[in-house]
Amino acid sequence: RHVAFARRFGDLEIHPFISGNREHPELVRFEKGADTGGFENGWHHDVTWREVPSAGAILHAVQVPPTGGDTLFADMAAAYDGLDEATKERIDGLHAVHDYMLAFGAQVPPDKQEATRKRYPPVRHPVVRTHPVTGRRTIFVNCYFTSHVEG
Repeated sequence: RHVAFARRFGDLEIHPFISGNREHPELVRFEKGADTGGFENGWHHDVTWREVPSAGAILHAVQVPPTGGDTLFADMAAAYDGLDEATKERIDGLHAVHDYMLAFGAQVPPDKQEATRKRYPPVRHPVVRTHPVTGRRTIFVNCYFTSHVEG
């Protein structure tokens, strides 16, 4: 049902590194005690290091602890709206470089670093993007994959 629901929003992607299950490779499962590298614990937007980043993600919690285990979402359009006009003017038109190796490079074996860099080179994205449906302006940077802002 989760996959059918998600397909209502468009075509689904298969994560390039995190394996899904055989029946539904587009599903990524995080389990208590599994080795996830801790990357699920920080603010990020999934796969911004791709030329065309994901449009979104859907979460389905099967078992939730009585305390902790929080998953939080940030409204980056509201974050942009909350900026003062001088800051908006300063960041509008800037581009940032998003780099897979920034977050995951240490997990790539040394003999595969060069091939991985060629397969997933750093990409440029606007710091402020316009949502294609709503027209709202959103901030598009994160601490995992944004290596720097140009300019």
